[in-house]
Amino acid sequence: MPVFSYLAFPHPGCRERLCDALALLPHCAILPATDHDLLVVVTDTPDDNAEAALQRGLKALPELQSLSLVFGSDEPQERT
Repeated sequence: MPVFSYLAFPHPGCRERLCDALALLPHCAILPATDHDLLVVVTDTPDDNAEAALQRGLKALPELQSLSLVFGSDEPQERT
């Protein structure tokens, strides 16, 4: 399962609309910062196809100014 976290920066004045748009995308959790105009977005998709579809959805958001990857893991972990 690919798991990624991002810092999402909205265009000026678009923070709430970006929150609303991200909430409509599957496999996303949104955590708005309390003291900055940015959002933390955590994605957890079941497979690579769902991840590719989610990436297309993220790139299509007009309210999104930039998206910075801060963590990513797409390899299955072995249990010991």
